[in-house]
Amino acid sequence: MSSSNVAITITFADEATALSFTDECPSTNQELVKKSNLDGGPTTWLLIANVALAAIPHLITFLQQRRDSKKIKKVVLKDFGEFEGTTPDELIKVLSELRNGKGI
Repeated sequence: MSSSNVAITITFADEATALSFTDECPSTNQELVKKSNLDGGPTTWLLIANVALAAIPHLITFLQQRRDSKKIKKVVLKDFGEFEGTTPDELIKVLSELRNGKGI
């Protein structure tokens, strides 16, 4: 991968978890967006960030710490794919491969 950053969008179940990502994972150009569902479904929070590849270990740690919380609904890595219903362990493996330059 030629870029030292990866665009990422994470859908969280609540604002507190989204804000904890902002605190724990160094990144740039972050935007937190509240998404209210018209069908009356629960509100979700989208965090859109441009994360440096060097910060991926922080992202992996963040995911590992929340492995069982079910507060992370979906992760989208721009140009690499969308991960919904993926176990944290599978996502951690993908991020580790990305960090190690293997691509996805």
